[in-house]
Amino acid sequence: MRFVTPVRTINAGPNRKYFGNNRGITWYNFVSDQYSGFHGIVIPGTLRDSIFVLEGLLEQETGLNPTEIMTDTAGASELVFGLFWLLGYQFSPRLADAGASVFWRMDHDADYGVLNDIARGQSDPRKIVLQWDEMIRTAGSLKLGKVQVSVLVRSLLKSERPSGLTQAIIEVGRINKTLYLLNYIDDEDYRRRILTQLNREKVAMPLPEPSVTVKKVR
Repeated sequence: MRFVTPVRTINAGPNRKYFGNNRGITWYNFVSDQYSGFHGIVIPGTLRDSIFVLEGLLEQETGLNPTEIMTDTAGASELVFGLFWLLGYQFSPRLADAGASVFWRMDHDADYGVLNDIARGQSDPRKIVLQWDEMIRTAGSLKLGKVQVSVLVRSLLKSERPSGLTQAIIEVGRINKTLYLLNYIDDEDYRRRILTQLNREKVAMPLPEPSVTVKKVR
């Protein structure tokens, strides 16, 4: 949900599309499969949702034990897919462009049968091997709350030339995203479960658009 802020505040940011000549915030809400909100984040302006999506799992203070997040396309990126896998969580977005997504293969010479034509991307597992220890340390720092997810994500993406760590997490994300896409396309029940959870937010938070939707299940 997005709101214009009537007073000057460091938490507000510009976006002419949503706020005109004013500044505003985005309220990023997390809703469980029991229709209860379990976390919320104030985002300055309209920064990309994917920067903050993991914070709902790592920073929530309820008695729930969320293991999976459902979100719309804006909450997804290959880096986020990689971080979810490293932390042992399931990321289940509803991608608007799932059919046009790149499917990544680990072995250039492998025969994937009917999937050969869509497995157009070539991942580089060597990047993962070289950065594995640093990736584990990063995951531990996030899990223990030593670093905030949004701060880490913005740090990893701030350079036009990604670091070795950033590239390695993205490689993991490409593999994880490919496995997700195969499941998403093949399993109608999985697609229906994602849509059902996304619709719960509209019931739990019946406020006017525009809004952003992030969900949790279990």
